[in-house]
Amino acid sequence: MALSGSTDYSVNRNQLINAAMRIINVYTEAYTPSAFEVSSASETLNLLLKAKQADGLQLTTRKLKSFSLVSGTASYTLGTAGTVVISRPLRILGITLKNTSDGTETQLIPMSRTDYHSLSTKATAGLPSQYMYDAQLTSGVLYFWPVMNT
Repeated sequence: MALSGSTDYSVNRNQLINAAMRIINVYTEAYTPSAFEVSSASETLNLLLKAKQADGLQLTTRKLKSFSLVSGTASYTLGTAGTVVISRPLRILGITLKNTSDGTETQLIPMSRTDYHSLSTKATAGLPSQYMYDAQLTSGVLYFWPVMNT
């Protein structure tokens, strides 16, 4: 089986509405829906998604992001107003620390909030081996332990 290699496929609202209308034979490629039809379909799509969320379906995306750790910095605020300007993730599935000098990669171990807060020496310096992500309301905070020192 061939793979595209693409990890960022996305469809916007109008593309989804147009595809759905073609599937149910409402219009062909030559027909463009009116503003009212798009608005009505958008309202129906929103209601459908809200109903599915009430049933437990969570619509999320997975993204691979990278940023550099700063020596002596134990926490990074994730969000548009944070120290790392990326969208605030709901959760982090894994973190790999890449050594830029030799290219080796180390998978970091996730910690629970209880485990992180029970550390008596959060400022211990070294090469990070663990992390804890606190997904707060407006921005998330990512903690590394031990704290990077280079």
